[in-house]
Amino acid sequence: MIRVLMFFSFLSAFSQKIDRNDISVIHKDSLYVIGAQSVLVAPISDPNNLITKISFSQTLKELRKYQPVSTNKGLYLLDPLGGEVLAFLKDSIKRIDKSFQHRMQIDAAVLAHNDTVFKYGGYGFWSMRNYFTYYDRTIDEWEVYPPLNTDEFPDGTATNNFVKNGDDIIFFSGRRLNQNDLVDQVPNFHIWKFNFLNKSWTQVGISLIDYNQFILSIPFDDKIAYFNQKEIYVLSPFENNVKVYAQNSLHQKLINGSRLNSLYYNDVFYCYTYSNNTEEVNLLLRNKDEFFGPLLREELMYPTFSPYWYLSTLLLVVPLGFGFKLFKQQRDRRNRIQINGSGVIYKKIFYTLSEQELQILTILTKEGAVDTSKILAIIENPAHNYSHNMRTKNKVIGELQYKLQTILKTQEEVLTVQKSSEDKRIMIYRLDLSYFKS
Repeated sequence: MIRVLMFFSFLSAFSQKIDRNDISVIHKDSLYVIGAQSVLVAPISDPNNLITKISFSQTLKELRKYQPVSTNKGLYLLDPLGGEVLAFLKDSIKRIDKSFQHRMQIDAAVLAHNDTVFKYGGYGFWSMRNYFTYYDRTIDEWEVYPPLNTDEFPDGTATNNFVKNGDDIIFFSGRRLNQNDLVDQVPNFHIWKFNFLNKSWTQVGISLIDYNQFILSIPFDDKIAYFNQKEIYVLSPFENNVKVYAQNSLHQKLINGSRLNSLYYNDVFYCYTYSNNTEEVNLLLRNKDEFFGPLLREELMYPTFSPYWYLSTLLLVVPLGFGFKLFKQQRDRRNRIQINGSGVIYKKIFYTLSEQELQILTILTKEGAVDTSKILAIIENPAHNYSHNMRTKNKVIGELQYKLQTILKTQEEVLTVQKSSEDKRIMIYRLDLSYFKS
């Protein structure tokens, strides 16, 4: 096993400034700033007093590219490309694993639970992971952490954000693969919860948030504060709540777009700011109750919908002798498409449709069959001529057909068109209602 040893040297911290490309982590009431050739350490009670420095050779790997994770048992640095694990010991940093750089969990989420280090998701070799791995200290290798008691699983994702509350952890945002083009990574809007006690997955919902607008995020408690250019979005996935605050002058100075992210610990935000005038990084502290600006608005993080409420209600009110029959009926219905909000739900997964597609689908589910005039009433743009509107109509119908076939994973035409038996000039559009909830 290759080991990398880096010994402490007690030098003045003021001989080296914090760089905006460093990484920072809080571990056991101490602040660590990991740079290109040194590690600065300060007590959390006096975080600007970085007086202890761990110095190491220039020939070593640049540790600030690693992912730090803190547990009650130790502080670790994880190789973002593979399984390498470095541990902070009393007087050194040492590699402790027996693994290799497998490049299968790039951009995986890194977390600690019950003093065990986990990775979730990640990208590698044209695929994304949808499972946990954990570092087993008894064998110093990574092992798969299999889910149990669950019949639903999330898609593979990378660059997820997450929040924890006890034995529950919720993953959201990040990227997933376009299944029609495995080199195309698309935004992930699915929200999933994993329970470590039961080892089970539950889909929470579909996020309403556009994560591309954000330039910085700071996890705190069981929430995450996201920053765009003007506002702060505080996302609370466990409560399905988003609070939007105004920014102040401090928020405008926070370092973004680099590895050095601001931190939160024991109701205090540790804010890294950058001065263009002095070209220096500064660390400022703000209590949680004084960190945010005025509250501007509140909104939902995801649509409220539970596919189980009607089932539980029926089982309570229907005589026991009909229970099994009703359960079977409800199970069959869950395998049908349901229109909900701005899209459709099929097998507990939400799919977004355009406004025109949604209107067409709604009228077809109500009437079963409609003629061209009713479709054009939805599609038609008065500024365009008849031929242009007809081309638009055919395009929208074609895209809706493709989406329905993709959702249902069928080659059968869900939406058909044929000439009217009464007037051959009129086209009739029909929807196979057997795929839809009545």
